[in-house]
Amino acid sequence: MFIGCWGPMGEDSPGSRAGSTVVLAGLFALLLGACATSGPAIVPASTLPPPSAEPYRVRIADVVEVAFFRTPELTQTRQVGPDGFISLNPVGQVRAAGLQLDELTARVRDLYASDFEDPRVTISVTQYAAMQVWVGGQVNAAGMVPYRDGLTLVQALMEAGGLTDNARTDQVLVIRKGAGAQPVGALVNVDDILSNGELSSDVALAVSDMVFVPRSRIASLNRFIQQFIRNNLPIPFVLGFDVVPR
Repeated sequence: MFIGCWGPMGEDSPGSRAGSTVVLAGLFALLLGACATSGPAIVPASTLPPPSAEPYRVRIADVVEVAFFRTPELTQTRQVGPDGFISLNPVGQVRAAGLQLDELTARVRDLYASDFEDPRVTISVTQYAAMQVWVGGQVNAAGMVPYRDGLTLVQALMEAGGLTDNARTDQVLVIRKGAGAQPVGALVNVDDILSNGELSSDVALAVSDMVFVPRSRIASLNRFIQQFIRNNLPIPFVLGFDVVPR
């Protein structure tokens, strides 16, 4: 892990967008205390971990359809709430977030088995809340960018409204979930890509990546955290990092 352990990086002023503050606050809450046990995890962009090959786990704000074949009147579509639960008639609250679809299906089947003989149920995700990346800092429209296959860092920056005049383009931070849901970061010189046509240096993004464009060089990351995050914790933020109890 790397938040709070880095040396010089880049520094922003207290005037950054509230959205940037919220996301960084959530990430800091996730990583709090990590530096006591591990060193920095900053890697070259070319060696960022590949997207996870694990089966998909349901996330908060996903929309799931619970389809019953023998009793179609029980078929329901529900959005996973901020507490990680869905409410199903007539069984009530069922934890969904953090479960693979086959695990959730088995749990729902067991709950209905007490009232229905051999319930045949299939659960699918009809809307993925996590199929996006977050772009913040010195861009004109910070926030979520829908993910699509082949999305690159430069494309995501353009979809976030492009860079502001204050952007430090030689130190754009990309954060990705690595092994064991541990975040890994890479600093990318976007100026080389945009100004010098170094298209081979563009970075292919993965679902739930976080991109942050600093305003200026950070002399002390601890000071950065104190300025932007200290008064905003705890703020939950889940963007690809598996922090939901299973």
